[in-house]
Amino acid sequence: MTLENMEILRLDDSRSNRNDSTSSTESEGSEVDDTLLYHMQKKYLEEPEVDSFINFFGTSPCKLACERHLELMVLNKKGISSIGDELSLAPFVATVVDLDLAYNEINDWNVVAGLLNSMPLLKRLNLSHNPLQKQINTDLPQCSNIKSLLLNGTNLPLKSLAVICKKLPNLQELDLNKNDSYSKYDPFPEVVSATVTQLQLNACDFQDWNVVLHVIKAFPGVERLYLSENKISNVEPICPVTGISTTDITAKIKFLSLHNCSINDWNSIEKLDLMTRLEELKILNNPLFEQLPNEEKYHLVVGRLPKLKILNGSPITDTQREDSERFFIRFYQGHEEKPAIWNKLVSIHGNLEQLVKVDFTPRKWALVILRCEEKGICIRLKVRLTKTVMDLMKFASKLTEISVPLMRIFYHDIHVDSHGPTELRFPGQALQYLRIEDGDEFFIQSKILPPEKSVIRSY
Repeated sequence: MTLENMEILRLDDSRSNRNDSTSSTESEGSEVDDTLLYHMQKKYLEEPEVDSFINFFGTSPCKLACERHLELMVLNKKGISSIGDELSLAPFVATVVDLDLAYNEINDWNVVAGLLNSMPLLKRLNLSHNPLQKQINTDLPQCSNIKSLLLNGTNLPLKSLAVICKKLPNLQELDLNKNDSYSKYDPFPEVVSATVTQLQLNACDFQDWNVVLHVIKAFPGVERLYLSENKISNVEPICPVTGISTTDITAKIKFLSLHNCSINDWNSIEKLDLMTRLEELKILNNPLFEQLPNEEKYHLVVGRLPKLKILNGSPITDTQREDSERFFIRFYQGHEEKPAIWNKLVSIHGNLEQLVKVDFTPRKWALVILRCEEKGICIRLKVRLTKTVMDLMKFASKLTEISVPLMRIFYHDIHVDSHGPTELRFPGQALQYLRIEDGDEFFIQSKILPPEKSVIRSY
């Protein structure tokens, strides 16, 4: 073998070794790609190639992390399933107060426990859309700072939620959206959390109001309840299976959202008054309102709910409430079956007369009489009221052969006959401003007409 061939072989071996080394490194890297530590370092510790990634404090995220000032950490859709080296992670996340790990692959509760241990100042935790195990198989640490927990799309049973919430004694907001398992009756009899005041159950496929009552029974402190995008079609006063009542279960609720649900009868709106402290309601996009004008549906909801203070984000003033209640009385005056609250409103406002409907739409046409005595002309004419006095004079000029510069035109309102004709001296004036009615008259004269034949002298 020649020296040249040996050199070529040596070079090939070197390249092969380099490739093997690179492959090994990549393989090792791929093993840690699913760790929180890896993605946190990549996003918050590696300096960006350009200086454009600077936050509003004038500091890059990596510098914030290095200086231990990192408070918000967002790592969505990274495929994270584990933490990595917790000892290496802890110094950089000790000041984190808001952690968002939605849409990852976390299923082990030991990972969640490790996160909570590493972030003692955490106030908001988002684990939405992670494949978390239904049963909690580890002892979670006590976290008194967490006030907001998001578990959308996790379908954790109420029993597991109770285990979590016991470790969060100051939890106030709990998001359980897109958990369709809650639409099926879960006979869990205990309280999940007594501290939660805001509960979100949007898009959970609820159809039965009684199942809704059973779920919120586990959260007796709730004041703000979100039930948007569910298939709820009616509201029931009492559950026939368990005997629990809407009034008892919703005793503290002040805000309710039923946006984009399936409410299709007024009885369900009336039964919302069973929620004794309800002050604010969002109820747009329900089948009940599809064919109703905005004003009408507003009045018919406000009239039914006397305690309501805000509807669909708009405060209800005292004047607006009175207007709605009066509208409500008149609306049902001719109906044989009247809502239960109708008599109460009549006792307040009286049995009101129907309002006269007045059409304020401007008229577009009028049938008038056009006279020109010197030419012996008297015709009925349909005039467009959006035209001007000049337009009418031009038409009269063709009819009478009196040129516009030599023409005088008078308007006579027959409904105010004593005033006589009035000369129109402004050619640009729109006819609609004369308030012309059918039967009114216009007189055409020539400016050179002798005074004794003037139309004014004849009145």
